[in-house]
Amino acid sequence: MGHHQGMSMLGLAYTLLDQPMQRRFSADPMLCANELLLQERAARTVSAVTITEEAPLPTQVGGDVSDNVRVITSPTGSIPEVHLLSNGRYHVMITS
Repeated sequence: MGHHQGMSMLGLAYTLLDQPMQRRFSADPMLCANELLLQERAARTVSAVTITEEAPLPTQVGGDVSDNVRVITSPTGSIPEVHLLSNGRYHVMITS
């Protein structure tokens, strides 16, 4: 996730140092020739999203958050440990 830190530093440099990276790339004629390809267009229409039903709120199974923490001590085993994460639209499965 180092690219997130790099983008944050570029954003800070953009503000404090008057766009140094943009000026650097704008000085190269090869990149200036393709600059129009980098322009993003705003969407002309916006699609409406209708929610048909509310996703159920997660319920906590214990009184303390530390009760819900699983520690996998061995990555090998006859039956793999599995944890499912979801926000209702995006699903991720993590295995040992």
